[in-house]
Amino acid sequence: MAEVNLLESFPKSKRVFNQEWRTDEHRKIARCFDKEFFDGDRAHGYGGYRYDGRWKKVAEKLKEIYNLTSESIVLDIGCGKGFLLHDLQNLIPGIKVIGLDVSEYAINNSLDGLKEYLIKNGKGEQEAETFEHRARELLAPSLIKGTAESLPWPDKSFDLVLSINTTHNLPLEQCKLALKEMKRVAKKNMFVQMDAYKTEEEKETMYLWNLTGLTIMSVDDWLNLFKEVGYDGDYYWTIFSQKESEIKSVLITGSSKGLGKNLALVFSEQGYHVILHGRNLSELEDVRMMLKNSSHCDLIAGDITSNLTREAIYEKAFERNVEILINNAGTTTFSPLEDTDENAIEKIINTNLLATINLTKKIYKLFLGRKKGKIIFINSLNGFNPGENSSIYCASKYGLKGFADSLRLEASKKGIRVINVYPGGMNTPGYKGSRLENCMNPFLVAKTIFETSINSNIQDIILKKTQ
Repeated sequence: MAEVNLLESFPKSKRVFNQEWRTDEHRKIARCFDKEFFDGDRAHGYGGYRYDGRWKKVAEKLKEIYNLTSESIVLDIGCGKGFLLHDLQNLIPGIKVIGLDVSEYAINNSLDGLKEYLIKNGKGEQEAETFEHRARELLAPSLIKGTAESLPWPDKSFDLVLSINTTHNLPLEQCKLALKEMKRVAKKNMFVQMDAYKTEEEKETMYLWNLTGLTIMSVDDWLNLFKEVGYDGDYYWTIFSQKESEIKSVLITGSSKGLGKNLALVFSEQGYHVILHGRNLSELEDVRMMLKNSSHCDLIAGDITSNLTREAIYEKAFERNVEILINNAGTTTFSPLEDTDENAIEKIINTNLLATINLTKKIYKLFLGRKKGKIIFINSLNGFNPGENSSIYCASKYGLKGFADSLRLEASKKGIRVINVYPGGMNTPGYKGSRLENCMNPFLVAKTIFETSINSNIQDIILKKTQ
C-alpha cells in the first residue's frame, strides 16, 4: 500500500475559483454523466473529454509499476471514453482490458477525438480515420455499463484494478462497497485516486470546485476508511488549492517570431505563464528557451485557420485559466489587386480576420463565465490608414478594427476589456519595407504594449516611430 502519483505527467491546471460557475444546478447536470457532462460547456467544468494523448504516460507508468504484460487482465472502474484502456492496448499488444462506467453516453462515444489527435500529429485523414475505427472495434467489446458497488466478476479476476477520480462520486456507504469489491476481484494490485484535502483552505476550495463527488474527506479520513474496509492497494489524491491561481497566464497567437515572440519575452519577464502558438514547433521551442521561466510555458503548433488548432488553443486556455488573449497571428502580401491571386486573398482574410474572430469567440465565452478578461488585438496602422498595394491586407485590418470596436461595446458591460494596438513598421522578419532605420524595435513595442494594457485603461494604442 503506497502513495503513487500516476498522473504526475498531466498538465498542471491553474484554476480560478468562483461560486457562480459551479452551482447546485451545474452539479445536478454533471451527476447525470451524460452528454452535457462529457462534452458540454467548459466554463462550468463540463466537457474536455477528447482524446489528447495525455494517458499514454499513465499507461507506461502502470506497465512499469505493476509489471503488466500481454498476459495481464486490467479493470478500469469509471473508464469514461476509454482513453487509458486504448493506450494500454496500444502499448502492450494482447493485454486484456475491461472498462466499467455508469455512462452509456461515454461508452457509446469511446475514443472521441482520436482521429483529430492523429491528424494533428502527422497522420493523413484517411489513415487516421481507419486507425480510429479499428481502435474502437478493438476496445468496444471491453466497455461495459455498470456500477462499482457490485462487480459482475469472480474473486481474483484481475491483475490490476484501478479507479481514477471516480469512486468518490458515490455516497459514503456505496463508496465502501466499491472499495471492498475492488479488493475482491483483484488478485493483488489496486489503485484509487480520490478527491481529498489536507487543510481547511483546501477543503473549502474542493467543495467550491467539485462537481460530481459525493464523498469528499481529508487524506487522514480516507486512509482510515481504507483500513476499515480492508483496502490495501495504492492510492493518490486530487487536491485543489487557491494557491494554484497565483500565476497569471497569457495566450499569444503567432508568437514564434517578430512581435509575438517579443511579447512572450516581456510577459514571461513579468512572471506570467505564457502559452505560445505558431505554425512551426521548433521555432516555438526556441522561443521557450529564451523565456525567463521556460517551465511556465505551453506550446501549441498549428495553422490558426484550422479548427483543430483553435480547439487545441481553447483547451489549453481553459486548462490554464488564461486571463489575457493576444491576437497577434497574421499574414500579408503587398501587391496591386490585379496581381493578387485568390488563394492569397483567402489566406489573408482567413488568417487575419476569420480565424481571429472564431478563436476570440471561444476564449470570450471563458471570460464571460469569469466576468473578467482582456482581449488585445494586434492590428496595424493600416487598420485605419490605407496603404498602396495592400488592399487585401487593409481590408482584413479594417475588418478586425470593426470587429474589435463592436465587441468592446458588448464586453465592457461584462467586465472584459478589449484593446486595439496599431503598430507601424517594426524590424521583424515579416516587414517588407525598404527603410529599416525607420522601423521600431519589436521588443520596445512589446514592452509598451504590456505597460499600457496592464497599467492603464487606454483602449487604443497607436505606435509609430517619431523622427
